[in-house]
Amino acid sequence: MSSSPLNFVIGGIPRSGTTILSKTMNLHHEVYSYSSETNVFRYAWEYARARPWPKHQLDGLRRRLHADMNVAMVEHFKPYRESLKLYQSVLLAYNPLVSSEPILPIFSKKDVLHLHEELMAEFEKGLFGPQLVASFNSIIGKWIRLRSGRDIVGEKTPDNIFAMPWIAETSPKTRLMFTLRDPVYTVNSMIERGKGRGAQDKIFSTDFAKSVGYYERYLLALTESLRAGVKPEIVTYEAFVENPGLTLHMMLFGLGRKAEMNLRKGAVALVGQGPKRSDQRAELDPFLLRLTSLILQKSLMTLGVDYQLEMDSLPDSDQVLEQPMIVRGGDAQGSEGNSSRFATASSGTVILPMPSDRQKYQFRFSVNKTYKSVVQENQLNANLPVKISLETPGQNEDQFFEVEIDDSGDAYFVIDAGSSDSLPFTSKSRASVIRIEMPHKYFFNDEHRVADLEITSI
Repeated sequence: MSSSPLNFVIGGIPRSGTTILSKTMNLHHEVYSYSSETNVFRYAWEYARARPWPKHQLDGLRRRLHADMNVAMVEHFKPYRESLKLYQSVLLAYNPLVSSEPILPIFSKKDVLHLHEELMAEFEKGLFGPQLVASFNSIIGKWIRLRSGRDIVGEKTPDNIFAMPWIAETSPKTRLMFTLRDPVYTVNSMIERGKGRGAQDKIFSTDFAKSVGYYERYLLALTESLRAGVKPEIVTYEAFVENPGLTLHMMLFGLGRKAEMNLRKGAVALVGQGPKRSDQRAELDPFLLRLTSLILQKSLMTLGVDYQLEMDSLPDSDQVLEQPMIVRGGDAQGSEGNSSRFATASSGTVILPMPSDRQKYQFRFSVNKTYKSVVQENQLNANLPVKISLETPGQNEDQFFEVEIDDSGDAYFVIDAGSSDSLPFTSKSRASVIRIEMPHKYFFNDEHRVADLEITSI
């Protein structure tokens, strides 16, 4: 079997349809998309992004990878054997050319052991960054072709988005795909998944802020890929379930294959009708829906994706944010006494309730020492703009101002709702929230937390 790279790679936001898109590709008898998650590109990106993995720690990495791969590629399938039989029957019903031999799961424990040893050998060679990604691409491509018996192969792991710039650089013929789904329903799905007790459920959380932050993390990775000139094909879950046959046709066309009418009907059968968007809306908390919109909508629109959340059609909610909320890192806590630390953060987004008329917020930013050393060693521009905006449900235009931090010291200011001079916003609606976007910088393919923020409520 050929050891050439994968023909296509699917990444995306978790719970956004990556699995069903991947499975639908398998309707074509020449195409196979591995619909579990090998995580091979995540291993390269996470463990050897900017430098080789230390040789004296290889044994620990070996044990970690083997346990992780065994869960994702073997144990993950055990609870789903009946659904896999149904999936196989759909493939056979709509394409007789598909082999009657079960194609899932395709990797045995012995296979995973051999694959694991091949991946570890590349770590032992001292490969890292793009070179390691290129090597892993060829290795997993070879194994999927060997076990599926098909020539056009791909792999689906949501975290693939983080390595897509390197995949594009080292394997330009590998087609890249990214799935998106309405953030409200994706976050809701993450929270429901977080209630499970399986090994694969542990990566999700039942906490709203953490789930929103998880979504935003993948959006930022997609943005970084686009800035690097990498343009994966974006497939929205909504467009996919609305017309599965057309989506399959577009995916296969890009791989030089056609989706005949029977395959399009098979795509509809695999996807099913599912719950309608309007049916789900009634089950969602309107207050959390508004918060999700405030945090994520603008990031999505910068990508050219506009999810109309139809705010006017939502039931009225008199709820307001009572406690600070940290998205993607940091700590949040309510104020105690007359003066206390209200929230701290070093990355991500901070969402604060509007201060009351008798309340003040003191903000103190300080440049992170690690960031200072990187700047000084590489003679980089150290100025960091921090955007602070007021966002109100139902209003399209936000009010904002920027505070610039340099490496000379701290930036300090106060927002006082009782003083028109101090509060740089004209709206004082208690339904509004203050959004602070903490700066982050990417150096040498690595993200650095560059500043620390401490907020005190007086």
